[in-house]
Order: sequence, then structure tokens, then C-alpha cells
Amino acid sequence: KCVEVCPVEKENEFEFGLIKRKAIYYPFKGSYPPYYVIDMDICTKCGKCVEVCPANAINLDEEYKELDLRVGAIILATGFHEYIPPLGEYGYGLTKRVITLFQLERLLDPDGPTGGRLEVDGYKPRNIAFIMCVGSRGTTSNSKPYCSRMCCVTALNNAIKIKEAYPESEVFIIYKDIMTYAGFEHIYEEAGRRYIKFIKFEEPPQVNVDGDNLEIIVYEPTIQEYLRLRPDLIVLANGMVPRRDINEVTEIIRGCEGPDGFFREAHLKLAPAEAPTKAVYLAGAATGPKNIIESIRMGSAAAAKAVSFISKGSIALEPLLAEVDEDRCSGCAICVSVCPYGAITIKTVNDDRLAEVEKALCLGCGACAAACPSKAMQHIGFKDDQIVAQIRAIFVGGE
Repeated sequence: KCVEVCPVEKENEFEFGLIKRKAIYYPFKGSYPPYYVIDMDICTKCGKCVEVCPANAINLDEEYKELDLRVGAIILATGFHEYIPPLGEYGYGLTKRVITLFQLERLLDPDGPTGGRLEVDGYKPRNIAFIMCVGSRGTTSNSKPYCSRMCCVTALNNAIKIKEAYPESEVFIIYKDIMTYAGFEHIYEEAGRRYIKFIKFEEPPQVNVDGDNLEIIVYEPTIQEYLRLRPDLIVLANGMVPRRDINEVTEIIRGCEGPDGFFREAHLKLAPAEAPTKAVYLAGAATGPKNIIESIRMGSAAAAKAVSFISKGSIALEPLLAEVDEDRCSGCAICVSVCPYGAITIKTVNDDRLAEVEKALCLGCGACAAACPSKAMQHIGFKDDQIVAQIRAIFVGGE
């Protein structure tokens, strides 16, 4: 009843903009907890939903609450954002007949906006072309250099679904390379048995849009000829990019980003589910593009690591940490600004400003000791006099 009377609409994120939703809405089938929610960013507080709610369950005046939680471990399962092609890339945004792979997934889903029917704006396409590696592998000036790992198998799966539902349809896969690793080669073979046509490219294909008329021009290196296709629908197999708010999370956990913009793990091979910060664990696509199976494995590993950590009850800290010589400290706070873990604060003692190290947070990186202008900040085990003594022992025999 509340949805029926709500006057505010916006694009439905779960359906990737294929349909609209109201300011008060049910997130998606099977969501948990099974409650309607209000998007307060667009809600006008007109009160119509309150008037029709028979359970008196809506309070438009409720304020946001901040929770202070004391925890022993944190698991980051932050996921990813899809790559959104800029306007005009492969015709995207110029016509509704150029869609993304994520939108096609929703169209073919029985619980999707069309009930599983392949319909775009009321039109039923029967000549479909997939363009692979959109936003990945450096195919365009805006794309990322890495492979998004899930696009090939997902595109092939959807192509097979289309051929099963509409045997008379023509389906083309325009690809740079096909990556069906981890036991998915049979999907590639099944696509061949379904007479799905594969066209390889070295240079990105050209897409021309004239109203709802589409044209793809692609050079096929095997036969060394330009091919010209006129599909009814173009599906852009767009990949994964890091979350746009990853910097905010990185600052909170005192972590860092890898070269591709995802969270950096402690060690790619030895500790792939652990962040450099102790007691912070990484799951799913937080560290980079992954398919569902890989995400489940990473989630299981992160959960196991967290359980193992908190089950100890208490832990022994490394002794090689930073410490402050309060007689030398001037309270300049340079160490505070360079500490990547937020382990240093400034305290006041008898009107004097002094640095203080929280040993539970310090990981002994030594950045503060290197930056301290008064040499008040020292690294236990690597103090200046210890290093100098070692150098003298090597070069002058301890003299």
C-alpha cells in the first residue's frame, strides 16, 4: 500500500536501471530482513505512506544512529562496482538496444523485470551480439588493464540461455580472448554446439548507432577481413571495478590499496585473505575481480581466519614496536601524520604535549622513527644507538 501511494521514483539499482522504484520499496525478492525500506536521499516526507500503513510501522522522523561496537575481528566483504561505459562507448547510452551484461542477467531472470523474457523497451530482439572485455584488459582508453574473470563465463551462459529459449535467434560473441578457467571449458564447448558464432578481434570493434539501427564493424584477424553485423541488440560484457568509496574504508581500517585499486592483501600467496592490519580479513571481490565460486572460497577463508583469531581470547603482541622518549618529545605530531595505522596520538601531561603509542595498533613499520625530527620516537630493537653500534662493530671492530 505504501509503494502504491509514494509519488517519488528513481532508477532501480538492483535491476541496473531497467525499471524504476519508489522512494519506499522492497529491495528484492528474498532480501533479508524481509522489510520495506525508505531511501531518505530522495524521500520528500510527504507522509502519504504513513497515512495508508495499517500497522503504523513507518516513522519518517527517525534519526540515524551511530553504534559503538567492540569487536575482535573485522571481515571486509565490500564487493565491487560494475564498469559503466561512458556515453557513446560501443554505442552505450545512445539507444536502449545497447545494454550491459548485468542488465541482460536481470532480463533473463524469471524474477527480473520482464519475467525472464528477452524484451528491451517492448522490443523482442532475435539477433544479439556480445562484445567482450568492455572495461577490462585495456581494450579502450577508459578500461582497466586487468581481466575481470567472470565476464566470459557469464556471457557464454547467457548466450546459451538465449539459444535455449529462442532457438531461431542468431547470437555472436565478439571477443579478444575467451577465459573459461577453473573447469568451465565445457560451457565454451556447449556454446559451439549451440551454433553460437565467435568473432575474434585485436582492435576494438566499431559500433555505429542510427536511432534503433545498430551496426558493428570488426576486423577478424583469422580470415583477415572486416565483418559488418547488424544486430537487434548489443550486450556489452562489462567487468568489475573497485568500489568508489574504497578510500573511506581504507582510512578506517588503516589499510592500503593495490595497483588495481582494490584492497591490498598481506601477501598474495601466503595470506590472501588477510589485510596488512592485524585482525582485518578480506573476502570476495574486495581484493580484486572474482567469480561466485572464488568469492565463496575467499569468504570461507576469511571466516576461518577470523574464528581462529578470536578463539584465542588474547594474543601476544610483537615486541618490536615504536616507543616515545618523553624527555625529547616536543609534541610536534609529525609522527601522528605519518603513522599508517593510526597508532599514535597526542596527550597532554602538565601542559606539555607528548606523543603516545597505542601498542595494540602499532605494527612496528618504523615510519614514525624515520620522520621524528627530535629523535624522540624510536623503534625497539632498531634504536639509533643500536644501529650505530652494529655499524661500528662491522667497520671499526667496535672501536
